[in-house]
Amino acid sequence: MKHIIAKLLTVVLLIAMTFSCKNNSDGITPLASNNISGQWSFILIPDQVYYDTALLKDHRGTDFDVYSATQNDIYLYQYGSAITGVSGPLKYTGTISGNQVILKVYDQPQGKLHMETPVEQMVYISDITLTLNADMTMTGNGKYQNCLYYPYLPLNTYKVTANRLHGTKSVTAATLITATGDWENDMCKIVSTIASWIISALTDGIFRPMSGNCWLYHDGGGYYLFGHEGPGSALPLVTETIYYPFEKSFCQCREYGFNISLGPHTISYQELRNILVNNPPVKDFISKMGFSSPEAFGIALDQFYAESGEFAISLFFNSNTHSASLYVNTSSKSTFDASNSTLIQNIATAINPFVSNVYILTGNSINDSDYLRRSPAFVCNTPVEVVYLFGTCCAEYN
Repeated sequence: MKHIIAKLLTVVLLIAMTFSCKNNSDGITPLASNNISGQWSFILIPDQVYYDTALLKDHRGTDFDVYSATQNDIYLYQYGSAITGVSGPLKYTGTISGNQVILKVYDQPQGKLHMETPVEQMVYISDITLTLNADMTMTGNGKYQNCLYYPYLPLNTYKVTANRLHGTKSVTAATLITATGDWENDMCKIVSTIASWIISALTDGIFRPMSGNCWLYHDGGGYYLFGHEGPGSALPLVTETIYYPFEKSFCQCREYGFNISLGPHTISYQELRNILVNNPPVKDFISKMGFSSPEAFGIALDQFYAESGEFAISLFFNSNTHSASLYVNTSSKSTFDASNSTLIQNIATAINPFVSNVYILTGNSINDSDYLRRSPAFVCNTPVEVVYLFGTCCAEYN
């Protein structure tokens, strides 16, 4: 009898060992069906959060709420144990082993956007480590690589909750190409969602882009949508572009730096004066610039040009803080203070009722910073509207 019991115990032990071996020492649990190809929704949840503390235009990073961002357009394609994917301009590579998914996230290089840029030429920005659950959801964590244009980015980490929206058959290698084109089209439609006093009042209800068509230029942690040089090729003055902050991040404000510099000469002063005073580019332009008559505007303009030399005047509207910044680029090397001129003071006074504050910065090359909110989706991002008002030279925005 003891011999039979011993045999039974041995059999039970072997069965137990067999089941226990299904979980290896690395915690990787093989799933019956673990192909993760499909369209996914990733919720990026704040974990460790770094706040910028610099006082920029009466704000600090701690003044702004931080909350989760949801990406619904992540397309992953699995072949064997390898994974590739896209989400707008971002690309993914990775591996799957059992229930462990490791993804690397790549951003576009700086400069004009080319969605077909291979991963090898892109910027490695983030790592995501996920666990694939039995119900085909994923949970895990993300961290950042070093970032040249924002050195504090690696101080943030995030958690991820992922749900598959559409299954394996909805995504193929060809789908990834189509998805990137859709994102670019959506980005170009941003202007149609902006209801701003700039478009409705300052430019007479018409958006006049700096470029004849929408093309994306990656600069820092965002994109210029209609060129990054005013006035551009479409019109000689009162033209616009949009800077749209866009990064792999939960919804958070961070410091963005800009440089606005005086570019090449574009139009003679007399020709510019004639357009502004005698043939204003938009209806009621003179009054919108803060002057009661063309004569008063012409006198202020003459005085300004006599002191400033060649110039370019731009307006940035921050849709996050609702503040406006007047950038007055001049070629003058004298002690002339353009910010106190009648021309610039009247423009600032005219703009002031529409915004929270007006800031005036002057110089040949101007460096400035402000707080913008960004995410990797169209959920909380706060664009900057950029208007080239007028001038004898280009203004270059970086």
